[in-house]
Amino acid sequence: MYPAYGHKWLTLLSSHSSHPLSVGITTTLASRLIPKHYFQNNPETFAQALRDGQVQLGESASDQPIQILADCPPPQLDTGDTSVNKVWYHSLWHTIYSATWPTNTTAPVIREKMRALNAAADELRKFAPDGGVYINEAYVFEQNHEQAFWGDNAARLYEIKSIYDPSNIFQGWQTVGWDSNDPIYSCYAALDPSASN
Repeated sequence: MYPAYGHKWLTLLSSHSSHPLSVGITTTLASRLIPKHYFQNNPETFAQALRDGQVQLGESASDQPIQILADCPPPQLDTGDTSVNKVWYHSLWHTIYSATWPTNTTAPVIREKMRALNAAADELRKFAPDGGVYINEAYVFEQNHEQAFWGDNAARLYEIKSIYDPSNIFQGWQTVGWDSNDPIYSCYAALDPSASN
């Protein structure tokens, strides 16, 4: 019924490169929501934590700026009816580190970039342990991801999941009810810097 455009896309890529798989770059992120009270008490320590994270990125820091977004919703919008971590409503900044690499980069190089990105995020995790992350801009191997993504909402999300998806058909990487042993996620293991590869 609908025409397939995959062959046209591959033809376009091939016309611009001798190897279509080397086209483009991959970007991965690590973020932290920084609650307002850190700015009220001692903002200089936050600036130092940002710098420490940038140092952890190593050579990636030279071409990847820190993104600081002042786009957190105000507390009065916290109706308790969403899945987001409540810290989102009490944060002033959403801070993001990033790492990039060409699509033909080897797994060991990617693991090293992921290790550096996690080390950068660790500086902000240590600085703001009561912070959290926005799930769409989280580190792919986020530590304690349920607390970081959903905070106190996690238990209720599991209740809802058990009602509407008792067979756990709908799942994704680090989502509510995911099965980390499912073979569909095995591709992630090759890039996890904390795993022995």
